[in-house]
Amino acid sequence: MAKPGDTVAERYTLTESVSSVPSPVVQWSGQDSAGQPVRITVYTDTDSNFRTYLREGIEGLGHLVNPAIVPIITVEETASELLLVSPGGDGTPLTHMTWLGIVPALQALEYAHRLGYSHGYLSPDTICLDSNGHIRLFNFGLPVSENRWSNEDVSLKQPDPVVVQIRRDRFAMACAIHEAMTGQVWNGRIAEGIVETPLGQAVATLIDADGRGIDLSQLRQLVVGHLENTTHLVPDTRENTLPPPRSTTTNSVPASGSRSIPLSWAIGGLAAMAVLAVLFAAIAPGTDDTLALPEVRPALAQQAVSSEPSEPSLTPLEQARQEHYQSEGRELADEILRLQVQLEDVGVSLWATEAWDRSRDMSDEADTAFRDTRFEDAMTGYRATRDLLQETFEQRTVARDRFLQTGREALLAGDHQRAIIDLSIVNSLDPELPEIDALLTRAENLAETIDLTRRGIALMSARDYEAAEQSLSAAFNLDPDWAPANNARKELQALLQVIAFNDVMSAGFAALADDNFQEATKRFEEAALVQPDSEAPKEALAQVSTQNQSSKVQQLLADGAANNQAERWQASLDAYSAAIELDPTVVTAVSGATLAEVRIKLDDDMEGFIAHPIRLTTDDGLSQARQLLQSAARARPAGPRLRRQTDQLAAFISVARIPVDLVIESDRETDVTIYKVSNLGRIASESMTLAPGAYTVVGKRRGYRDVRHELTLLGGQPPATLYVACNEKVQP
Repeated sequence: MAKPGDTVAERYTLTESVSSVPSPVVQWSGQDSAGQPVRITVYTDTDSNFRTYLREGIEGLGHLVNPAIVPIITVEETASELLLVSPGGDGTPLTHMTWLGIVPALQALEYAHRLGYSHGYLSPDTICLDSNGHIRLFNFGLPVSENRWSNEDVSLKQPDPVVVQIRRDRFAMACAIHEAMTGQVWNGRIAEGIVETPLGQAVATLIDADGRGIDLSQLRQLVVGHLENTTHLVPDTRENTLPPPRSTTTNSVPASGSRSIPLSWAIGGLAAMAVLAVLFAAIAPGTDDTLALPEVRPALAQQAVSSEPSEPSLTPLEQARQEHYQSEGRELADEILRLQVQLEDVGVSLWATEAWDRSRDMSDEADTAFRDTRFEDAMTGYRATRDLLQETFEQRTVARDRFLQTGREALLAGDHQRAIIDLSIVNSLDPELPEIDALLTRAENLAETIDLTRRGIALMSARDYEAAEQSLSAAFNLDPDWAPANNARKELQALLQVIAFNDVMSAGFAALADDNFQEATKRFEEAALVQPDSEAPKEALAQVSTQNQSSKVQQLLADGAANNQAERWQASLDAYSAAIELDPTVVTAVSGATLAEVRIKLDDDMEGFIAHPIRLTTDDGLSQARQLLQSAARARPAGPRLRRQTDQLAAFISVARIPVDLVIESDRETDVTIYKVSNLGRIASESMTLAPGAYTVVGKRRGYRDVRHELTLLGGQPPATLYVACNEKVQP
């Protein structure tokens, strides 16, 4: 947490906080390293989007040239804070608004609105009375987080539209005028009786409508009318009011030849302001019809304010007339200075020299007329200067397009000096033009590009293609859009392509003759890259594909035949199937695949009976086995594997029905049963003859766990013996 005496941004010392309440936006008075007073504002807890918005607001503030609007001179950023520094932090912060601050604040806001800017965050913390008694607006257009002159919460995360901020300006001024009229801090409620005056009616309307309806120009007219007809609204007994203004202010006259416009302004206190109000009320132009101005009538019970003129030699009417011209001149000066700055920023002396010089002469003549008190002539001269500058400023797009065209023409003609001049003017007029950087780079490189192009063409004529390629490539790298270099480079590339194409095609056919299909394909594909539009590489690749496919098919047929002889029927099927995929019309491959499928099934069936001879114990199984044996006997080719399978299956079939001798032994305590055959009872030994098959023998004994035996008997096997007894007692 910052405190008085801390140093920030390495050269500013904090003196005291001028913020009314703690918030994420804290304002300090302070001093720089030279002891000059400054105002320091610290923003905390802001995201990147809002910081970008703040930077844009600071940039916009730089375009406002007004005595009441204080600029930003330093911006410092850390990971958690954004620090802004403005000059003149020695003023007295306003705790309550008085009439002395109303008109200057309105004039500053009107000036900004005319230029398309808004404040949007006007608050007591941003208004200050400097050491000379002048109102100053700090951090114009930058947000505050606490503001009693606002009827809504201001987000420090997302900016608001300009139209919303303009309404906030009107609402804030209405609150400020309410404070000046009532002598009390705005508390969110309109005071009783305030609507009895036209100004009070307008203030109440603005507050109720959230800043909609009446604009600041209309509001200012009501203020000056109110001051004209009112001497005092409430007793000013507050502790923190504005100090009284200095009695007189003398403005120095610029020396001869000065280009500044002498528009001085003297604050002569509230009495002088009332006189000025008469003039404003008389000459104020018509404004927005969205809200009609209330009629201003003299107060019957109060007398107008009287004051002594600042210069005894002038009557009040003469003084008012002079101040009127000063006020009008100030407004014209604001516009002229703004236009001059804008035109200087776009290099007006390069593209509108005559108009620029004429505007300077006109402003000098107007200055002279003003010093000679020929105010009408001065105002006419200032207006003509403003109009000429405005007309010139509006011609900047036309000028940009004209010089852009001539600059491009100079590039095409090879006139690098003219191209640089014209395109530099375009850059000053519109530095954000997307193409201007590239065009300026081309103009700067044009002389070298032309020299490299000429050298490359000469080397190409001498058949030094490598050196020509280097020179023309260098020219192309400098300026890819320079047509002569492009054309010569394309011509050289076409010539080199023909040479390379012929070489690689010859290499491809040599590889094809050696049946090196991979190398031939690689070479022909390279040739297609060299000349994409040529049909020769495509035809050569088709020839490679045909020869390569034929070779592969023959190899697969050979593999299938070899697998047939070795009785590797699955491998044989794979080979023939691959050959069919390459060429479905090959009869050998089709017949070979059919044979392989038949032999695979025969092999599987034979192995099934051999692995499970128990299947022969059923009538269906035995019949299937006999048919399978006949098929195997007729199969060709008959290799060792098939002959072995045939012999084994024939042996199993021959004994499939021969009974098998079986002896069952027991402990005379176990009840023995052969399922589906006989219940043997409690025996010691029992001999019998059974047909081949699968049998289940079960033994049971009270108090003991049952036993179960699965028995398979095959014909031709020796006599079998099985012991069945229940020996494992069951726990009670």
